[in-house]
Amino acid sequence: MSPAKHALVADSGRYPAITLRIHGAPVSSAHCARTSCRHTAEVGWLRRSWGEFVGPEAAAVENAGTLSSAAAGAVLAPRLDAGRPRGSVATIGLSLLAMDIWGGAWANNTRSCARWYERPGQGTAQHLAFAAVHVHPFVLAGYDRGLRTRTRSVVWAGVTYGYMLAATSVIRRYPTHRRWLGIATTLGAVALDQALGPSPTAPWFAPAFAKKLLLGHASAALWSDAALTATAES
Repeated sequence: MSPAKHALVADSGRYPAITLRIHGAPVSSAHCARTSCRHTAEVGWLRRSWGEFVGPEAAAVENAGTLSSAAAGAVLAPRLDAGRPRGSVATIGLSLLAMDIWGGAWANNTRSCARWYERPGQGTAQHLAFAAVHVHPFVLAGYDRGLRTRTRSVVWAGVTYGYMLAATSVIRRYPTHRRWLGIATTLGAVALDQALGPSPTAPWFAPAFAKKLLLGHASAALWSDAALTATAES
């Protein structure tokens, strides 16, 4: 029998029962099954990882908003940069930073994400740890070095970072007042940034950073207790 490109031939009557010939090379059905299982596992891992980020209940419109916001940040951040001319590496770095902040500012304020980060087991320590790893102000301080006129870039970074940690701690300390505290501390972050002078590289940074960490992650200020504790079907 000539090896046709897509011919199926019997395989000695044992499992696997068929062999798939692709361009004359035999590929057993067991191999196909393993490949399919591996693909399924990879897709499952990707979905789980995405769910850990935006919440496993995220709807299509929420996912679209997160991805669109991240893409907008990547494209617009270099165009909003009022600092010195950048090389390609620095521009890519700024785009990646904006992707995280813009995408997170949307995602952390969705119902699914708020419910995920307010689930049982997510207490003050977990919220502070999340805020602590967001060292983005210090990254921007490197971009802003020599460009600021009102405060030194390292001072701006330290004050901005410290404020976010302190505000997160206050919000988590008084959970019954989380909504108005989230709004108040977000507005406070914007006012503080205006007092210190916004980043020349990323003038959008402080409002988006506060929206992601304070309005969204720390307080879930846009959502009532009922929305956060309702069953998934509600």
